[in-house]
Amino acid sequence: MSTVTMSASSDQDIHSRGRQRSHSYYCSEDSRDYGLQSQREETRPRSRSFYSYETSELFSSSDIGIVNRPSPLRQRASSLLFVVNKTNKQKEDCTAQSQHKKQRLKQSKAAKDSTTSMMTISEADNWKICCNSGMKYGQFVDWEKIDPEAAKKYQMIVQSDHQQLKALGRQGYWEMPHTLRAKSYYHIIHSINSSIKTVHPGRNVYYELTKKLFGEQKVSSHPAPEYMEDAEIPRYCLNKAGLNSVKKILICLGKYFPDMNYCPILPALVSLILHFSMDEAECFYSVARLICYTDPNKRYIDQTFLTYRASCMTFGDLANKCCRGIRKLIASSHQNLFEFYSDWIMWIFADLPFIYAIRVLDVYLLEGFKVLYRVALALLGLYKVSVSSRVADVEDFRTDMKRFVQNVARHCTPEDLLNKSFQIPMATRRELNLLFNANKDSLMQKGVSSHQKRQSVESVDFTNFSSSVVTGTEMQVVWAWIPERFALFSPIRLYSTTEHQRSLASFYSHVEGHEPAVLLIKTVDEEVFGAFLSTDVIERRKHENLTYFGTGECFVFTSTTSPSAKQPKRAKEQEASMFIAGNESQLVIGGDGGHALCVQQNLHEGYSECCETFKSAPLSKGHFKIQSEESCLHIYSKWCVVMGPETTSMLTKSVPGEVSDPIKTEVKSEDDDYELSGQYIASGQVNFMGFKADVIIWDYEQRNIYAQLSLHMAKVEALSFSPNNKYLVSLGGVDDGSIVVWDIETKQAICGSPASPHSAGPCLTVKYSNHNDHLFVSAGSGTLRVWELDIPNRKIRPLDCQMGKFKRIVKCIEITDDDRYVLCGTTSGDIMRVNMKSSFLSDCGPVKTKYSLGVTALSLLNSGHILVGSGSGTFTLCSSTNFKIVKRVELEKGVTSIALGGEGQQFFVGTDSAQIYRFSCENFKAELISTSHNSAVKDVAISSGSSELFATCSLEDIRLWHINRPKELLRITVPNMTCNSIDFMIDGHSIISAWNDGKIRVFAPASGTLMITIDNAHKLGVTAIAGTRDCRRIVSGGGEGQVRIWELLSSSHRMLGSMKEHKDTVTCIQIRSDDKECVSAGSDGACIIWDLERFVSLQTVIANTFFQAVSYHPEEYQILTSGTDRKITYWNVYDGSPIREMEGSHSGAINGVHITQDGKYFVTGGDEKLVKIWDYVKGIVTHTGKAHGGSITSVKVCNNSRILISTSADGAILCWKFPHVASA
Repeated sequence: MSTVTMSASSDQDIHSRGRQRSHSYYCSEDSRDYGLQSQREETRPRSRSFYSYETSELFSSSDIGIVNRPSPLRQRASSLLFVVNKTNKQKEDCTAQSQHKKQRLKQSKAAKDSTTSMMTISEADNWKICCNSGMKYGQFVDWEKIDPEAAKKYQMIVQSDHQQLKALGRQGYWEMPHTLRAKSYYHIIHSINSSIKTVHPGRNVYYELTKKLFGEQKVSSHPAPEYMEDAEIPRYCLNKAGLNSVKKILICLGKYFPDMNYCPILPALVSLILHFSMDEAECFYSVARLICYTDPNKRYIDQTFLTYRASCMTFGDLANKCCRGIRKLIASSHQNLFEFYSDWIMWIFADLPFIYAIRVLDVYLLEGFKVLYRVALALLGLYKVSVSSRVADVEDFRTDMKRFVQNVARHCTPEDLLNKSFQIPMATRRELNLLFNANKDSLMQKGVSSHQKRQSVESVDFTNFSSSVVTGTEMQVVWAWIPERFALFSPIRLYSTTEHQRSLASFYSHVEGHEPAVLLIKTVDEEVFGAFLSTDVIERRKHENLTYFGTGECFVFTSTTSPSAKQPKRAKEQEASMFIAGNESQLVIGGDGGHALCVQQNLHEGYSECCETFKSAPLSKGHFKIQSEESCLHIYSKWCVVMGPETTSMLTKSVPGEVSDPIKTEVKSEDDDYELSGQYIASGQVNFMGFKADVIIWDYEQRNIYAQLSLHMAKVEALSFSPNNKYLVSLGGVDDGSIVVWDIETKQAICGSPASPHSAGPCLTVKYSNHNDHLFVSAGSGTLRVWELDIPNRKIRPLDCQMGKFKRIVKCIEITDDDRYVLCGTTSGDIMRVNMKSSFLSDCGPVKTKYSLGVTALSLLNSGHILVGSGSGTFTLCSSTNFKIVKRVELEKGVTSIALGGEGQQFFVGTDSAQIYRFSCENFKAELISTSHNSAVKDVAISSGSSELFATCSLEDIRLWHINRPKELLRITVPNMTCNSIDFMIDGHSIISAWNDGKIRVFAPASGTLMITIDNAHKLGVTAIAGTRDCRRIVSGGGEGQVRIWELLSSSHRMLGSMKEHKDTVTCIQIRSDDKECVSAGSDGACIIWDLERFVSLQTVIANTFFQAVSYHPEEYQILTSGTDRKITYWNVYDGSPIREMEGSHSGAINGVHITQDGKYFVTGGDEKLVKIWDYVKGIVTHTGKAHGGSITSVKVCNNSRILISTSADGAILCWKFPHVASA
């Protein structure tokens, strides 16, 4: 049972508690006599995202590499008192010992009898209260005389009314000094309840509670406050005494407010306010006033799960209006929107860094909940910009958002965040309160009450959603657009033209009395669009003529490929009110400047126009004809949906990408000459939040793992070997924040420490000295430290370098050969030179012309010159004395690394575009020696005429390669587009390619000239392509599920046929050798064999999977399929029956399959990252290739079965020697 054991003290002791340093790791010390009663203490490690700590000894000699064990802690000053350790109590009289023993027995018995979760503030689980008696710092000082400017500011604050204070708070008027903010907070909080007749507790109440709860005992146990649930206590800048006080205050608040059953923000709020409180009683008093505030239009703290969840739903409605893109993105990725938005307030009160949180607190105390909505929306807007470029790499949006907020300093300053927050158009307090109450009522209808504790409120599950018009994914996206209070409930069909009479009168009769409603229409041209009707259509009866009604929650939407029509166009309440109108002849949605949607009486046709009401473009191509309709009703909120009978997926699903394993590698030789023939290679990893990231030391000669070191969390940022290969220093990422030194011989950690001081940002790089195994340097955002390794005491001690007025973010460092200076490349585009011995800044340059996008790589030549690479691609040779540029070369994209060869006469440079250049010191000219894709490789095709020529496609380009050369022969670029699939025509005269903009492009392989472009080949992009053997036709598949046949003419093209049986994306197409049939694989779980002469399906095979690949056996009586179910299946072509099914992967989908020309073997690859060669008849694996670092996307075997080519999502292209000799 978890218990909180608390040691209490008198109020005088509380007020006079001495200052203590904060640490993350502690262990007991030897008892020493300071003239006071000596006691011992220990705490468990807490989450680093909440704790800041100074350099301390992370490890002792008996616990190397184990961070969860305690280690030595420095002795405190003699004025401090410590909690008595239960196993080592000394120097207590018999009476006190007996009383304490009885009290412990009572607590133990109570703990056994109770089933309530307990927290212990004691040695047991390291929550403790330190009873200190020391002089309060500065209590005899008249601060107004010391800082008269702050005194004038405070008088200004006292004399200002509420509106003036709001303006002052937004501009950070009382930001400095600390005492001014503390007095301002007290003044603001004291004035909060002045107009509300509410009884709130004073300081005496806190004294009585502490006396009652903790008494005079040193240790006592109490149930954990139920309102905290599992919430952690953010430490921010509090020391151990402050953290101890927070726990006491939280327990007292729980005791005083017994009806408060769910309030996860309270630990963070108490921690923040305690920073600016004189003592615990004042903090308790301040927080209690906020809790007691009763004005519904200006709330401060939600105290129940019902109100907390209603606030989350309210924020969801605001996000739906202000950040539509991110909402749709999450909904289409099948992740839970309710869970994502349930963290919104914790972004502010748990994840934001301290300097951001207190600026929010400045305005929150004056403006209440409304400002929290603003700040959270601003964070969501910043996150939308950040995630849009890496959506494929996001596994969990909830965790990714938390990580983003914790690192928000990379994106904006606190003032920028607040400015962006107050630029967001926001509803009035009254409107927010009405929306909050409506959401609360919906939750109560769902069964959530104000008296119960946390309850899971699940969103609607569309997995089993069945409709003849839209898929579950499409419906989930539509459901993400509607208000939160209605999205709690599942849709139920109300009206369908297949079941009811096809007329407006019949429609009205079934829909009236149900509010709100979603209307979906599908036309004969397969256009799908609709509208959200916020008001019951029975309102039309209140007026004789065609009169508009409805609310600003109405909106229209479409699922076509037009970017302007994909997002719901919401109405602006203050600008328009012509939302819904209807009579017996027509139903109109939007009426200002044109009708956004109008349906005629017979429900056979209608039209759509540009509409100022919703600021929307036409939803369809002018007039449209309706196929048929359906309507769905929500169980409680009465939803109505009108749909057509058949459709395919019209919305693209985004699949999260995979985190790559190796992120940084350093090679170092046994000597000091930086030869590339080093003995060891060290690599670090990236992992998910909450999981450890390994450091792996590889034996280069043996080609195997020498040691696997696990200590860092989430990410390893940088690595560096010592000069004599005795030690390895590793730097953790932002979420880890520690430096660890490892002994390579023993494969154990020697010691570790926080990488940056409290006031600095994250550490980004580390570099060992050139001659001293006990000296290394770390640098980052506002931090530059020289570390000394003390082996006998197992410690590392930092010395902070003095930068003076220079504030820089260091991205890379280099140490001169004599270990005298450290050169630091910064994001500001300059280079700092720091003296390692004195730790003072020597100089900084270049003075006039900075490097664009910052200095990203540095290297020192034996001549003393410096090689400098920048983020813009500028690569220079500059003087080491004044940083003057001697030689300069512009490369493609940013420089990422520099490696010296031999004595430095030549060197190699890597760039962001996945290119490696070779330079010579003599002529300083770039020679391109290796290239590759810098994003996922989508497909590979091998030329039929030559098995040594192949092509790959990726983001923006197609590249032509030769088997024996690491550099492409030809690059074909289409900016901002992605090529999904490619194929060679059998005559070798053209390359056909499928692009995500819906176009098919045909290129000449010799010159890369664009020969033919087929526009609008598919609505949702071309996803698969293949060419016939006569070189006259192309078969293509699209994201909407259609398979189309195109004829290539001399200077044009024409479509011969379009086949529409797939319900989702076509992933692969293969054509028979006689060009009469083809087979297509789709994400809908179907493989269809088509007749290419009559354009009809001949056979369909269905499985419970998303098919990723299909291949004809050379004899063409069987096909081979693979997909997300990890199965490889043989199918009979003639009757579609399965012949054999095999387990093809232990984990992940199989994305590629290809059969050799002789039909004896086939190759597979997928998310398992293994290339496997199979015996076709026996169905067994003959060979396995392990080299890819990302999911394999495609595999192909050349015609002569000598070479196997595989591509992967990490941009790799690997050529393998095929192990089986081809049959004659």
